[in-house]
Amino acid sequence: MPTPLRTSLNRTWLLKIALFFVVLAGFGTWGLVDALVLYPRRGEGDASHKLRDYLASAERAGRMSASHVSIDDPQARHRELAARAAELARAARDTSTVAGRQADFELKQFHYLEALSRMWRLEPHRTRFPDPAAKKAELDKWAATAPAAKPLSRYDLPVQWLFVLIGYAGALVLLLTFLRAARRVYHFEPGAGRLTLPGGQSITPADLADVDKRRWHKYFVTLALSDGRTVTLDLLRYKPLEDWVLDMERAAFPERAKRSDAAGLSPTPGQPDAADPNEPRAPVSGPPAPQPRQ
Repeated sequence: MPTPLRTSLNRTWLLKIALFFVVLAGFGTWGLVDALVLYPRRGEGDASHKLRDYLASAERAGRMSASHVSIDDPQARHRELAARAAELARAARDTSTVAGRQADFELKQFHYLEALSRMWRLEPHRTRFPDPAAKKAELDKWAATAPAAKPLSRYDLPVQWLFVLIGYAGALVLLLTFLRAARRVYHFEPGAGRLTLPGGQSITPADLADVDKRRWHKYFVTLALSDGRTVTLDLLRYKPLEDWVLDMERAAFPERAKRSDAAGLSPTPGQPDAADPNEPRAPVSGPPAPQPRQ
């Protein structure tokens, strides 16, 4: 007995899967680099400038001490100042008064906490300053050569992590699709016309009640069996499964095959089956270009 033939994965389908995998994985990696490196780096620069402004306002308000400048619970303080931000902005317009300088101090404190919040780094170790004067001197020296950084919006990091999720999740789905397809192998015995499915079930031309090609243009065919069961085959992923199905159809329904061959209408995936009265006939001059599916 000759060794049964076996399917292999269609190279066109493999290239398509590989291309989309690379695009999605690259999209996820781009988002990951932004979320872990580029955006935090930009946020750190902006927060450092805002911390310098905050310490300068503390100095003007006469509150340049560790007890006045340090914040033990930055999250609670951020919420409190956020509720008063508009009020503080109005009061801080006139810094010639004690009240105005105090409002400016609290407003600058809010701006610093807001910068930390947008980096998801609103943590106590970033808001405690044992020696605020030394910290300000360090930041003054740094700011002399450091350009101003564009502030992060509150959506920057969430959107980047959404890109990571979409990219890597899509790449994972494609990888699993490839692995499932690679595990499925069809076998065919040309002499007997026997098609063996991945699960072990065998189908011969004598088992066929019909070959449903209504989705042939989408690279699917459904074998209707005489016992009432149906088996749908994917003609795009597996080669040469299409040829085997046509061989089985010719053996099971020779008159139908003769009519199609005589009319020059033997279908190929990408065009409807002209022998099916439910589908439009393709021109004899040539089939339309295949329409690939995902």
